[in-house]
Amino acid sequence: MVARIIPGKTIRGALHYYENKVDAGEASLILASGFAGEIQQMDFNQKLNRFKRLLELRPEVGTNTLHISLNFHSSEQLDNFTL
Repeated sequence: MVARIIPGKTIRGALHYYENKVDAGEASLILASGFAGEIQQMDFNQKLNRFKRLLELRPEVGTNTLHISLNFHSSEQLDNFTL
């Protein structure tokens, strides 16, 4: 397994990256909480606005985005519960 951790300044780029991966069938949502709605039914802007509202609650936070990518070898077959 290779892990990449990339801090950022905006959530838009990380969310856009994730949404493109899901649309291409290269990623899937394992868990989400705190969205005050059914995340599977939300579009990009609804998700982004939710994050923006949460960020407004903590304006002193400088790094508000952390993108963590876990890349497994093709021989590693992990189910969603294990992940």
